[in-house]
Amino acid sequence: MLGRPYGDALVAGEITLRRDAPGVPVIGYFDHVFPLADASIETVIGKSQDAFDATTAVGREQLHQLLEAQNYRLAWWRSGNEQINWRRFFEIK
Repeated sequence: MLGRPYGDALVAGEITLRRDAPGVPVIGYFDHVFPLADASIETVIGKSQDAFDATTAVGREQLHQLLEAQNYRLAWWRSGNEQINWRRFFEIK
């Protein structure tokens, strides 16, 4: 999904925490929007979006921790061949 390795995209501020139309926090990557796991939404509520600002070291770490709590992993599109094989693909239920 990512146009560059995850760490590079995070440092560049391409991955952001934002709010969708009804105000629900989501992860944004350019035009793509990814939902947050229900359990992780609790960590966002009550904090400003600046707490997850990837342009600062503290915000980048907070955003990384939030991304680690999701049911998906954002990854560079070229890393698929090394990390996903046919066996794993067919085990998804």
